[in-house]
Amino acid sequence: NCQPMVQINSGIALRYGAQKCSEYVIGMLEVFFSNDLDVKYLEFGNEMYGTWSPPYGVDGFTYGGTEYGHAFSAVRSAVKAHFPGRDLMFGLVT
Repeated sequence: NCQPMVQINSGIALRYGAQKCSEYVIGMLEVFFSNDLDVKYLEFGNEMYGTWSPPYGVDGFTYGGTEYGHAFSAVRSAVKAHFPGRDLMFGLVT
């Protein structure tokens, strides 16, 4: 038995805003849930602190732990509010 985990690329929230990222994640989860795929675990991150990994450094765009933490909190709150009956667990990758 395995439990699926969804990885949320933090670059979406950091570059385009937590609302856009939340909408993307909610849409993705709705597809999974409508197909009886019971996703419980979500991971926010993706090694976004290097020039090899846009959006960091693109057009002078940079961020630090404060922005990263705020983006994570906003996305997590929005997704959990959209699915109040689901036991969703979020992890933060730094």
